Amino acid sequence: MKYLLYIDGYEDNSVPNLSCSSVGFEEMACISNNQGKYLNIHDLKKEVKCKKKINLSTDLILPWPWHKDRLIRALIDIGEGRKKKKWKQDFNNHFVEVWLPMGIAWVNGGNHSITMEIVQGGELEPEYYYDISEVYKYVYCDGENFIRTEDNKVIAKVTNVEFATIFEIGRLLVEKGLSFID
Repeated sequence: MKYLLYIDGYEDNSVPNLSCSSVGFEEMACISNNQGKYLNIHDLKKEVKCKKKINLSTDLILPWPWHKDRLIRALIDIGEGRKKKKWKQDFNNHFVEVWLPMGIAWVNGGNHSITMEIVQGGELEPEYYYDISEVYKYVYCDGENFIRTEDNKVIAKVTNVEFATIFEIGRLLVEKGLSFID
């Protein structure tokens, strides 16, 4: 919620980046050095064909409304009876990818207007769905660090305990054979 309320905002009206790299670990970090072959999360993400829409009021979607004035403008302008009318998805601006099995929807474009629609409730069609289940073979989180399983080396310190928890919930979903899209 601090990302929406700007509690930790900087003087330039921005908030910290909200991406896997900022709340988890660098997406290009080496998570395995198996026989000299370096793997990172991108190597293990597998695209999944899915038409499921994200419910913006109930599903886990993480926009990064990086500029307070733009967020305020979206709150004022977008919606029934307002200047820009009811929100609708703009496929030229709204880019969202969903990581399975947890169903984390990362917003890569349209952050301010998508944040507005979270407040109002609505649906969005993600651009991509990726299954990251393979990552759990190589990485675990002990609550303080993200750690490589093969040699117990720290990949990154936990900077966001909520995301670390969600990451490990993903492991439980993999173990139980469950996924957000099931």
